[in-house]
Amino acid sequence: MTKLKISIIGAGSGEFSMGIVRDLAFTPSLWGSTVSFMDIDRTRLDSIYEVASRYTREVGADLKFEKTFDRRESLRSSDFVINCAMVGGWDRFMFAEEISRRHGYPQTVFYDTFYQYKLFMDIIHDMEDVCPEAWYIQSANPVFEGETLIARQSKIKSVGLCHGFYYGTSRVAEVIGLDPSKVEAQAYGLNHNIWLKKFHVGGVDALPALADWVKNKAESYWVSADCPASDEMGPKAVDLYKRLGLFPIGDTATPGGDSYHRWYHYDRETEAKWHEDPAAWYRHHVQGVNDTVQAFNELAKDVHKKATSVFPSEMTNETNVRIIDAIANDKPAIFQVNIPNKGCIPGIADDVAVEIPALVSAAGIQGLRLDPLPNPVLFEIQERILLMERDLEAFTSANRDLLLEYVLSYPATRTVEQAKAFLDDALNHPMNTELAEYFK
Repeated sequence: MTKLKISIIGAGSGEFSMGIVRDLAFTPSLWGSTVSFMDIDRTRLDSIYEVASRYTREVGADLKFEKTFDRRESLRSSDFVINCAMVGGWDRFMFAEEISRRHGYPQTVFYDTFYQYKLFMDIIHDMEDVCPEAWYIQSANPVFEGETLIARQSKIKSVGLCHGFYYGTSRVAEVIGLDPSKVEAQAYGLNHNIWLKKFHVGGVDALPALADWVKNKAESYWVSADCPASDEMGPKAVDLYKRLGLFPIGDTATPGGDSYHRWYHYDRETEAKWHEDPAAWYRHHVQGVNDTVQAFNELAKDVHKKATSVFPSEMTNETNVRIIDAIANDKPAIFQVNIPNKGCIPGIADDVAVEIPALVSAAGIQGLRLDPLPNPVLFEIQERILLMERDLEAFTSANRDLLLEYVLSYPATRTVEQAKAFLDDALNHPMNTELAEYFK
């Protein structure tokens, strides 16, 4: 039994934090560990502490919990740090969406990520000071840019995690009529930009079944009640598959992925043709998050209601705790992770964070060497990498001219005037005083 200290930054995202608690509760090799919840929202912090304590008592798990507003105190002596914080929450994100759409952009262009980058590096610098040997787990978005930035700027051991691969490949199996619990797949690229290379279900190659579904059943699915707008199995995803040769997985083809594929979003008429509605997609997503938070806070207040009546007495499908267990207790296993490429995917620079399968153990995290991606997919990925490089260069240099260059390179930018108007609108808003000061 290995007793660890695990710090969760942004612990008020109750569902995510409770997933970690659930997985720890059913991992006896990590019992005796201490989980330090850190958040700046008192209500959410008190709620996660109350529900987590109640849940572990109900299932008989040996875990200890702390709660604090002080990030450095939470980090002190930690073995693992999980960052799931979103600066300003979904309110700031939707505000960013509003200004972006005002200037003709189908989704937020950049400036919500500034606050995320700043938080990421603030946490990393604190870790360098108070827990330099700890592992940092990047679960907060944007994972691709965040892990690339951190790995370039610090020697802290870090890894980015996203559940898109696991949920995405299961979703494909489910929609085409196969058992999602029996999926063994390989999809890789960048976070929110991964492409299906191998797909077995129950030990049988299921790529032919996917091809048959695309040819004979996809159109029937698109007009059914099971297919919402901007669905990951919708017309846009299928067209990408037909054009580029591999199927996009998870958020690779949804508004949540930030890859976006501008050809399907030229205007509302074009979006309607492809069954795309990013605004509706985000409204549904944010409403679901808000409903979850409200239900979580109500559970915390109702001391007579069992936590296990809401959160099942079993592990989740997330990998945070499994990876912690693999490292801390030397249980070698393959997981989908985001780490610097270092030659794993041919044609991508070594210091760019890629999403790939990797061997995780006490020796650390070693990415697997993978087959080349088809050139059409690789070119698509390289476009996304170039956008990331401009974004990080603007952030690390604090140069407003480079920030404009980033906006100009954004896929939905049509004119210099549009980019400048957007930038002025964003930087002049009172909510973004810190942003404007940074990019003088």
